[in-house]
Amino acid sequence: MIRFVLVRVLTLVLAMGTAGAVAFAPAQPALAATCRTAAMVYEDESNIGQGLLVKTETDPVNGPFYALGASASDGVRFVTLGGNGLRPGTRPTWDVYSSNGQFIGTLDGHTAGSNCVSNELSYQIFGSAFDVYVIKANYVTGNSNKQISQQNHFTVRF
Repeated sequence: MIRFVLVRVLTLVLAMGTAGAVAFAPAQPALAATCRTAAMVYEDESNIGQGLLVKTETDPVNGPFYALGASASDGVRFVTLGGNGLRPGTRPTWDVYSSNGQFIGTLDGHTAGSNCVSNELSYQIFGSAFDVYVIKANYVTGNSNKQISQQNHFTVRF
């Protein structure tokens, strides 16, 4: 009888020890952030009543451009750029090219926070009569971790 009880207690201890080992297993690495929306970048034209000019992760990279004109005859165009649904810790960028394809520079967005949002940032684009600039977006999606590169976004015409 004592032997039966001892075996039973030992079995119970082993079972509890196994359960304890499972409970104290090393933590799994964190999964990629999940964003509330699909990834998108935008140029904000709400100050002139046109709203957001949005490109999403599902839009074709070589799709059509939005066309912006100069906002004043002084050769300056203000653009406000932002994004949503972006991988936290990444930063969207917009590459600027002349109409003949020459690279001019990059406009950096804010780094996306844990909420998958890259807050708006404004830039001035300067040009002379008949200048045309082509702006292409680059960003990392928050849900699928896909790199979107050189996505046609908008043009600025002077």
